[in-house]
Amino acid sequence: MNKATAVSPANIAFVKFWGLKNKELILAYNDSISMNLSNCITKTTVEFSPKFKKHQIYLDLFGKGKQLITGKKEGKIVNQLERIKKLAKNNWFAQIYSQTNFPSEAGIAASASAFSALTLAATYALKLKLSNKQLSVLTRLSGSGSACRSVVDGFCCWHKDCATQIAGVNHWPELTDIVAVVDTSTKKVSSFDGHQLALSSPYFKARIEEVNKRARLVTQAIKQKDFKTLGEQAELDALSMHFVMMTSSPALFALSPKSWNIIQSVRSWREQGLQVYFTVDNGPNIHILCLETDKAKILQRLKKMPEVLFTIVNKNCRGARII
Repeated sequence: MNKATAVSPANIAFVKFWGLKNKELILAYNDSISMNLSNCITKTTVEFSPKFKKHQIYLDLFGKGKQLITGKKEGKIVNQLERIKKLAKNNWFAQIYSQTNFPSEAGIAASASAFSALTLAATYALKLKLSNKQLSVLTRLSGSGSACRSVVDGFCCWHKDCATQIAGVNHWPELTDIVAVVDTSTKKVSSFDGHQLALSSPYFKARIEEVNKRARLVTQAIKQKDFKTLGEQAELDALSMHFVMMTSSPALFALSPKSWNIIQSVRSWREQGLQVYFTVDNGPNIHILCLETDKAKILQRLKKMPEVLFTIVNKNCRGARII
């Protein structure tokens, strides 16, 4: 049977990439470091058959119900399917059904989760036997660079053309990521479009000069379970990326007043003695980093904040896998 189902997590980058030096090959200017998110998952089934007359793609995004996808979103998925078919020397069409359990297109790396699940399921269905490196490279070419990181179990680094593991799933189980969701609507500017504007910021060059040093610090912090260094560097990197976004032309403002209120609260809680830090991708929803010992206290405080619609608690987890 030419059918397979894969699940794959979103990931949160402690050191992010913003700006592509090659947008066709999806190659970043700098290394990025991430952790998989155990409760932000996409499940995708891909079936190829000579009976199908065209690709059909159905998505159920965070409980919105099964919808047939057309247009620009369909185009990126079809391009990846055709890339995989060419590798497999197969000319069949596919039917796809994909579900997410968290808000999509809201800055929580849903595309990373989606394209890593799609790529693994499609290659498995067509009986392609790829190494982890080959799968990571192929996933990167989907158009979602961060998707190559979701292929890898645990903590990883995307360096040059592929992602490799820094530490496994059982490393640092105390580390917790809490997504404080303030807005589930589609972000105004996609990350892919935002990457094209990065070089227009006068501060882009300064970011690139500092970010690879930060990647080395964060890699060491993960290996040594140094939460203070990890948290400090993750905050600095998020602010650095958003400063580049806000000073590009045109300027991009992904953070809302609700986002800033949570960021200020996190800083205040830290002054009060909690070990807590924040990071944020291209969107308004804030990732709060803490250790297991402080998780309950932080969740209690977030529950009282009117800005927070709900929270998603994550641990480190496996990457894309067939089920």
